[in-house]
Amino acid sequence: MQTHFSYCAIFESDGAPNPEKDVSIRFPDVPNAFSCGDDFKDGERMARECLALHFLWYLERGLPFPPASAPERLQHAANESLHLIEGDVRDYFPDEVAALEKPRKRGGARKGAGRPKKTEEERAAAPVWVYLN
Repeated sequence: MQTHFSYCAIFESDGAPNPEKDVSIRFPDVPNAFSCGDDFKDGERMARECLALHFLWYLERGLPFPPASAPERLQHAANESLHLIEGDVRDYFPDEVAALEKPRKRGGARKGAGRPKKTEEERAAAPVWVYLN
C-alpha cells in the first residue's frame, strides 16, 4: 500500500506588506486539495497535513494516488512559488493506516442478523409516510 507522497504545491501570496505572509496553497495534481498558512514555513506544514488527510481518504476507498507532474511542467504566476511537499500518511494517521493494512474477514453476518423479526401487529402499527406533490 502506497503511503508516501511527493507533490508540488503552488504557494500564492498577496505580496503586501510582506510577501512571505498569508499564503494560499493549491496542488495542481491533487483535485480538491487546498490549504493555507501564516507564512511559508507554516504553509509547508499545513500542506503536508492537507495531503496526508487527503490521501488517507484515497486509501480508505482503495483509490490510487494521482500521478505527480514534473515541476518544470507546472506553470505559475509571478506572485506564486513552487514548493515540493513530501511526507507519509503513516506519520499523521498511523492507527488508521494500520487498520487498513489488516486483512479483512470475508463473509460476515447476513443482513438483519441479530434483530428480532417484527410481528404482523408491529408492522401494521408502524407509521406509513405518504409524500404528496
